[in-house]
Order: sequence, then structure tokens, then C-alpha cells
Amino acid sequence: MTTSPDTAAADRPHSRSAETVLAAHETTPEGLSSAAATERLDAYGPNEVERGGTRSPLDIFLTQFDSVLIWVLVAAAGLSVWAGHAVDAVLIAAIVLANGVFGFVQDYRAEESLAALRELAAPTATVRRDGQSVDVDATRLVPGDVVELTGGDVVPADGRLVESRSMEVDESALTGESVPVSKSVAPVDADAPLAERDSMVYRGTSVTRGSGVAVVTRTGMETEVGAIAGELAATAETDTPLQAELDRLGRLLGLGVVVLAALVVPLLLARGTEPVQSALTAISLAVAAVPEGLPAVVTLTLALGVRRMADEDALVRRLPAVEALGAVDVICTDKTGTLTEGRMTVTRYWVNDSVVAPGEAGAPVDSERVERLFRAGTLCNDATATDGDPTERAIVAAAQERGIDVVTLRDQRPRTGEIPFSSERKWMGTVHGEDVYVKGAPEVIVEKASQVLTADGPRPMTDAAAERIHDRIDAFADDALRVLAVAVGEVGVVERDAAGNPVDVSDGLTFVGLVGMLDPPREEVAEAIAATQRAGIDVKMVTGDNARTAAAIGQTLCSEYTST
Repeated sequence: MTTSPDTAAADRPHSRSAETVLAAHETTPEGLSSAAATERLDAYGPNEVERGGTRSPLDIFLTQFDSVLIWVLVAAAGLSVWAGHAVDAVLIAAIVLANGVFGFVQDYRAEESLAALRELAAPTATVRRDGQSVDVDATRLVPGDVVELTGGDVVPADGRLVESRSMEVDESALTGESVPVSKSVAPVDADAPLAERDSMVYRGTSVTRGSGVAVVTRTGMETEVGAIAGELAATAETDTPLQAELDRLGRLLGLGVVVLAALVVPLLLARGTEPVQSALTAISLAVAAVPEGLPAVVTLTLALGVRRMADEDALVRRLPAVEALGAVDVICTDKTGTLTEGRMTVTRYWVNDSVVAPGEAGAPVDSERVERLFRAGTLCNDATATDGDPTERAIVAAAQERGIDVVTLRDQRPRTGEIPFSSERKWMGTVHGEDVYVKGAPEVIVEKASQVLTADGPRPMTDAAAERIHDRIDAFADDALRVLAVAVGEVGVVERDAAGNPVDVSDGLTFVGLVGMLDPPREEVAEAIAATQRAGIDVKMVTGDNARTAAAIGQTLCSEYTST
């Protein structure tokens, strides 16, 4: 377990300036020296999240005999040896040992599979050491290291941002929010919840766009992910219903054979049987009353269940867990990436009083305004259909579905200038020769637009036109859609700094339209919920989304479930 070098000074780094956090960790923006990093690694340990419940082969083997019924069988074997029934003793011992070996093989294979998956997920990090950027195993990061992050990277440790360039991070693994979070260097309130700590990055989250530099503040089990892992590891394991019933049966059998012996021995002695013979007879009856084959039958049955689940790509770590699934009456499931696809998709767009859903019958698929909406959204965009910010990927994918060749379009209209997105301005703009394309928060884009594109061409942005746009924005929001606005203009609206770099646009844009996006439900989820409901199991959705978004997803799933 690791801590920061100066816990008191580095407390709540999200509320402190980057310079203060760097000083608290005795480092600089150029990073640590190799010697200092090695010293800290020895002092604070590797940047690893402890795997709760990891078991050695010996532990796995011994666990197979952790059952009252098994111990009753062991006792029966011992009594058989004492009674001179060597064959019975050998058979019982063979059954117990074979049952243990069979269960061990199944559980050991599951542990090996999990270990292989962990190896595949082992990350690396780009860190500044000795004033140079080098790639190192993420487990060797220490508090005070300065790491470089760019689009597509997985954050290797909790850290305070020192630099941020249009950086957005997908924190759904921690917060459940599918929309990336904009990051900045500015401190936030000390009491801000984790989801609002824009000056921090957290282990296990992923950078979706932009780049940044962060000083590592916590590693290993001290990270937010580590805290979750610690809580999981501290959770006490409980027996499955079948294990509890088998233990109860074992206790009843143990008590039963003792009572049987206590009754039989006096009766035999009363009839004149020799004491030794009476004891041997009682032991023989007791051994006969023990169901030697029951553990083997149970293990084989569970193993068959594991095999069937493996065929469905489900990895079961312990055999008894298969039976426990049969006792489930409520399933609590995450929304993002589980019930939903974990990616944004354009589900609706609007161009001056015309709402269109992709693929909708009668939709103006040949509309020049719709074409212009997606061409502008694609050019004012840093993503491809498979890489980049989820909302930008959604726009590119929607453009491709409309037949727009994104690569060719970008080659034909190369970018000659850019005003990057920031959480302060809430929009981004790109310059392509004499044309300017802008997309961002609808309320901001409307304020910057002096015209609106209609079926009859550009018209002045009157109060009535702006009100209609705002009504449509509210309607999209009520359906839990994330809304972006797109506008165009001529290069004359671009404001530049002394060096000639574009820094802003004046209020002379032409508003083109709105794009509404949603993280859609997975196609197979509705049938899965239907099958679960038919099995008598209730499904609860767990999400960090706002109530409107959660309700919209739930209603969609319910409508699809009703139709199945």
C-alpha cells in the first residue's frame, strides 16, 4: 500500500494549485530522477491494486475439503480402518480424494484464466524521468512522478493535472457517466464530489481527446480504484445455499450416526454380543448410513454447469457459484456499457423546424441543410468513427451512414486553423480556407449566430427563431439526449491574436442545426431482461446518470421488452 510523500501537504490536491501539489511531492514539471523514483518505489511499493481473493494452488486444493460432509466421510474412513474394513476405507478415501482433485482442477483453471486476462491488461505509462519522456511499466510509478497523457491512454494512477490541452476523460468506470469530462488545471472546491474534480485524473479512466500532464498523487491501493478494490476484498465470503445445505446435512449425518451407535451398542450388549463386536457392528451401520457418493455427484453436476457457462463465454471462478445463481431473485446491473452500448449514437437531429431520426420513414435524407449539418460537424471534428471523443465519433459515424466519405472530405477541405474546445468557451471551431465551422453547447452557439439556415437560405436570427431553437433544445434534453449545435461562417468572423492564431469568433455565424445523441441500449438486452423476468428475477438498473437519462433508457428497454 502506498501514500504520497507528504500526506498533510498534498491533502485534497484537486483544491490546490498545480505548483503547490508539485512542491508537496518534492518534484517539478520535468519529473523525478531515476534514483529518486527507485528510492520511492522501495519506500512505497509498486503501483498495483491488490487482487482480493487471489489463491495459491494449495489453498485451492484445501478448499475442496472445507465441508462438514467431507469431514464426516473422512471420519467414516477412519472408523472403517479401526473396524478392520480396509476396503470400505480405501473406497471412501478414493472418493473424497477424487472429488477434491476434480474440484481443484476446475477452480485452478479458472484462476489461471483470470491471471492470463490480468497479464493482457497490464498497462504502460509515459513518464518524465531525468528530464526525458520514457515508457515504463505502470506498476513502477510512484507519487511525484510526472506522467504524459494523450487521447486513447488509460490513466495509470491518480494525479493532479499540471497541463491540460482540450483534455477530456471518460470516467464512466468510476462515476457511471458515459459523457466524457472536460479537464482543466484550475483548482476546484475542496468539497467537490469526485465527478466534479476537473483538475484530477484517476486510475483506470481513459483519455478520449486532447492531452495533458499530471503529477501522480496516489498509487496502488491508495487510488480511488484501489479503495473500491479494498472494500471488495474486505467483504466477507458467505456460503452458497447448496454449501449451507450440505453442511447442514453433514451435521445431521454426524449426529445421526452417533445416535445410531448409542442405540445399537446397548441393544447388542443386552443380547449378549461381545463389546468389541457390538462396537464394530455399530461402526459398520454408521459407515453404511453415510452417502459416500453424494459429494462426487454434486461436484460433477456443478462442473457440467461450469462447462455450459464456459460455452457462453462466462468464466466461473468457484464451482459452488454455479448453484448460487439458481437462488438469485434480484439482479442489479450497471447501465453504461452493460445495458447500453457504452458509446454515443446520433438518434435525432434538427434543421430549422424539421426533426429527423436516422432511417425514419419520410425523413428528408436528401436535404441540403442536413448534408451541410453533417459536413460541418465532420470537419469541425478531431475523431474518426473508431477513435476519439465519443460524441465526435457519433457525428462521424452518422455522416458515414449518410454516405459522406469522411476521409475524402477532410482531404479536400484541409484544416488551416483551429480554436480548440475548452470547458470555459464550451465550443470548438476550425478554419478551412475561407470557411469556418463551429460546434458546441447549443445555448452558446445560438448567442454567436446572427443568422439561421432555413429552407429558403440564411435568414436573420430573430427572437422568435432563437425561441424555436431553444424549445427544440429543451425537447431533446427532455428525451435525455446530449445536444450539440453546429454553425458555419466565413473566415472574417475569426478573431486572431498578435501572432495571427485564431482565438475566438465574433457574433456573425449562421446557425445550421442541432444533433441529439444517446448511449443506446444493447440490442440483446431486451431479450435478456425478458428471459430474466420469466425466470422470476427482478432487474434493477444502477447508474450515476440523472433521473431523466435513466428514465429514458429504462422506458426504451421496457418498450423493447414488451415487444419481445
